Amino acid sequence: MAYLELENVCKEYNTAAGSFLALSDVSFELNNGEFVVILGPSGAGKTTLLNLLGGMDTLTSGVITLNGQVVSNLNKKQLTKYRRTEIGFVFQFYNLMPNLTALENVELATEICPKALKPKKVLEDVELGGRLSHFPAQLSGGEQQRVSIARAIAKNPKLLLCDEPTGALDYVTGKNILALLYSISKKNKKLVVVVTHNQALKEMADKVISIKNGKIESVEINENPKPISEIEW
Repeated sequence: MAYLELENVCKEYNTAAGSFLALSDVSFELNNGEFVVILGPSGAGKTTLLNLLGGMDTLTSGVITLNGQVVSNLNKKQLTKYRRTEIGFVFQFYNLMPNLTALENVELATEICPKALKPKKVLEDVELGGRLSHFPAQLSGGEQQRVSIARAIAKNPKLLLCDEPTGALDYVTGKNILALLYSISKKNKKLVVVVTHNQALKEMADKVISIKNGKIESVEINENPKPISEIEW
């Protein structure tokens, strides 16, 4: 059985102008330890899909299963617990608490997770051992994103969701962050899903899911992913 499975997932929004089908009949399977890229243009349904995977929204029909747990059956209270304990989020903007140090930002996330990792050790793993007592304003963009990744990983989640994680970074720093995320998927055996519009990133993925107009166009398996250091855009 796949670690993460979506079966015929649909999401419909009702607006003043009428109903809108954001996702239609989406099905795919992902395995633990994979580095997965979800590709698509603006408005394709990428963010809606990420929100459903992360328990931030509920589907209209279909089934989502993560590690044997039927996420699509969870009620509001259960979804809150699911987001807190099972999902790690990395966003384009770092969303750090400005009045907390790097270590305190990570500690704050681990306080609500029963199987959390040690914050200091995780920050050391992302090469921020010397910046533990620094506040976000004292860190570069790349360092702040590393803190946000450490915060997500320290929760010891079952799934790491990354929404355009390099969008606010320069080219070199962005590549370093992608290398870190790929390393996390392999060394920590975590399913890492990166949502992006950057077509070049498909070369580094184990699996590439292309989405357009709310539908899956293709699911490609990459037998020989390229190191991010060899990819240009």
